[in-house]
Amino acid sequence: DGCFEMAESNIENDFANNPKKSIENLQRDLRAANAKIKNADEAYEIVLKREQAEKKELDLAKATLKAEADRATKGWNSFLEMKDKVAGMIILGNTPIRHQPGGMRKDVLAFIQKIYDAYQIGLRRKNFDFSLGDGLKLLVNHTRPGSVFHIISDFYRLDDNSMLYLRRLNKSHTVRTYQLYDKIEVNIEGSGTIGIDTGSSQGFISSLDSNFVENYRRIGLHRIHHLDRMLSETSQRNICIDVSEALGKKKEE
Repeated sequence: DGCFEMAESNIENDFANNPKKSIENLQRDLRAANAKIKNADEAYEIVLKREQAEKKELDLAKATLKAEADRATKGWNSFLEMKDKVAGMIILGNTPIRHQPGGMRKDVLAFIQKIYDAYQIGLRRKNFDFSLGDGLKLLVNHTRPGSVFHIISDFYRLDDNSMLYLRRLNKSHTVRTYQLYDKIEVNIEGSGTIGIDTGSSQGFISSLDSNFVENYRRIGLHRIHHLDRMLSETSQRNICIDVSEALGKKKEE
């Protein structure tokens, strides 16, 4: 109370001594207070908009997840109704990993587990000498006509022999290919040098040389588009998938 009375007394004295200056000071303080209120309102509006945007993203993510779950449920029910069977073969080394045909949920889950296990083996590999053509030959010789094949690979080992068996397979079956690639095969991001280990050899790529970066990009795009064209000619559909993206995002068809 004492401080307030002293401040009030100072204001009265200033107003008595110099009324014009006191009014200007009060107006200046009022403008400063209004500016602070305006800034606070703007800050609150920014926070409110951010919260609304985050809520919208969360609602969208929930809706997307629900839609994916509904689609998966419908697909699974359709699979059970048609009484189809799922079989698979993973080409990893000289001896392919085979999964016998099965129509139960446990059969599909078991095959998914084999895919995961093969991936873990691939991470630890030194080098595997395998032939994509030999794997396709097995499919041609040991499957009944009218089957549906989903062939997933980067297809970097796609040679004339592989193309021959892929064409033969596509004549008697429904073949869909999924061409995997990574965007680092086309675009070198960041600034510096990146070490590359293929399992059998090691090397480096650098973003410091602009000519190298451009040539690297052209070669990568040419390889991806060339494989896409070849696979589109020898299958019912080829889908290019960038594995560096989230699993649910499909880059191009």
